[in-house]
Amino acid sequence: MAQEKVTAVLTAHRISKLKEDEKLNKDGKYDFLPDQDISATIMYDFGDDPQDAVDRFGKDVVMSFIEGHCLFGLQEKIRSLLQQGLSEEEIQEKIYDVDNEEYIWKPGLAPARKSTIEKLADKLNSLDPDEKERQRKILQAMLDKME
Repeated sequence: MAQEKVTAVLTAHRISKLKEDEKLNKDGKYDFLPDQDISATIMYDFGDDPQDAVDRFGKDVVMSFIEGHCLFGLQEKIRSLLQQGLSEEEIQEKIYDVDNEEYIWKPGLAPARKSTIEKLADKLNSLDPDEKERQRKILQAMLDKME
């Protein structure tokens, strides 16, 4: 990976907060900052692959970064499963497949999202048979009107 541009912006709102906070702006530390957004763009090379990153930054730095980000992602996954009412045991089963001895949840991989049609099919399939048939007829009539 060649160097890539990295841009950061210090917004006018953030600058205002820095200036207003007496603890942060002790002795006018931030008074020199302008009252509008400021930004900087620099070039940085994170490496071509994981081994290159280890060579550049060291194994401890790379592992610390991975563990920190993976921990945050895993906690988010656990929270979403708790919101679904799953028990600790059920959550563990959603994260690790004991039979195949492999992790189901992998860091950085977003779950596949259902299409609108798949969501509609799930909704229709959850209805009792009579209501499902009534809704199917309505849907079919709508589809028949489409070009």
